[in-house]
This record gives sequence, C-alpha cells and structure tokens, in this order.
Amino acid sequence: MWIQFNYKFAEYLLQNHAEVNTATIKEFKPNPSDDIVVLSSTTPLMEACSQGNAKMIKLLLQYKADPLMKDSKGNTSFKYLQNALPHVDESRRPELINLLSVLKK
Repeated sequence: MWIQFNYKFAEYLLQNHAEVNTATIKEFKPNPSDDIVVLSSTTPLMEACSQGNAKMIKLLLQYKADPLMKDSKGNTSFKYLQNALPHVDESRRPELINLLSVLKK
C-alpha cells in the first residue's frame, strides 16, 4: 500500500514539474561547537535503487532522472542498485538486473 501511494505521489509531483534530480542532504552535527558532517546526499533515483524499486526507477528515468549524478561519496544510482540486489526477492532480480544496464550508460 505504502509503495503504491509513494509511486502515485511521485508521479503526481513529476507531472507537475517537480525537479527530479534534486538531492536530499542528510547532515549531522555531533555537538553545537562541531562542524556539520554531511552523511550523504542522494537523489530520488538513488533512493529508489537502494530499495530495489523497479517501478519507481522506471518512472524517474522516464522523467529524465540523471543516473550519472553522484552522492557525497562518489556513488551513482548504479552502485545503489548493485548493493540492493542481494537483498531483494529473487523474483524481482531479473528486472532489476536489466535496469543496471540502463543505469550504467
């Protein structure tokens, strides 16, 4: 249910010109006197890849999500999907493996 709602909401936002390549930045400040530490900076495509969500990946690519964008550690969506593959149900892997070739280009 949540995934379907997420998809419909994402589709609505994209149809209404939401920026598909905006990265979310996760920061951490251990103490008030410390500098801010950037934990990660991920795009919606990276998040969809990390969840192995083929339907969302296809939607984001349809709206021109950039698979070559890098997070704060230099990883692309390809790496996120590679890391997710061992953790997804075997029945979903073939479709995700096909998407790897799209992301690698």
